[in-house]
Amino acid sequence: GVLAWEGKMEALLAGAVDDEARVAILDAFGVAHTETQQHGKVASCYERQVDVLGTMELFRDQAFSMAIVSHHLHKAGDIAGARKWVARASHLAREHAFFETQCQSSIQLGILDLTEGHHEEGIDNLRHALTVIEFVEDEEKAKYFELDILYNLFKALMKHPSGDPAELEPLLCRFEEKAKASSTIPLFQHFRFLAHDLRMTLHGRHGDMDAAQEELEAMAELARRKHKEAGEVFNLGLLHPSSPTGLLLKGMRDKGEI
Repeated sequence: GVLAWEGKMEALLAGAVDDEARVAILDAFGVAHTETQQHGKVASCYERQVDVLGTMELFRDQAFSMAIVSHHLHKAGDIAGARKWVARASHLAREHAFFETQCQSSIQLGILDLTEGHHEEGIDNLRHALTVIEFVEDEEKAKYFELDILYNLFKALMKHPSGDPAELEPLLCRFEEKAKASSTIPLFQHFRFLAHDLRMTLHGRHGDMDAAQEELEAMAELARRKHKEAGEVFNLGLLHPSSPTGLLLKGMRDKGEI
């Protein structure tokens, strides 16, 4: 029901008793717009929140909000804006040793670099993020960051001509191990599916199509089980719809299996 008040947001902010209330109001609208995937509006809410948090000298929260602005500007297609805001988040995080935001901003910078075709810079930023993980205090966030980094790093190395093939197998094994260990956490379950996708990709590179087909079948079974148990499918926005896995899911949906 928050968005029903959108037309009165300015009045709510003006009438707020203090800055803490303004932060809460902007956060509520930001979350509501996130649910409706209005990324430009999300970015606008958190950009304004950054200013309020700076006034309050809550620099850890301010760095985190900067990273949120960057993420949603990227989703909205504003790459230059996303890069500007993540650079600000990274600078503030390094200045105050906020390792969680350091890690998050390095991941975002890496993904932005890869999006723009700067593969070497993207790989370097992802590698840096991997070194910062051990300093992230929130154990669950550290696990999520690690899986996110490993997934994107593997994909980047697969595409990059100078990627070391000898690095791919241990990297994938690490991702598979971490994905399996975290599969009981609802937010993490899609990583188990993505592990099969990466393994299938690697088999395809080596020309082992039988093994690749086995991974595809394992993904299909995992998707069926997820649908049967929870009546839902994985959030797999990272997968291209015309990829083998994307086509698999489309076929299963068309047949009514998921």
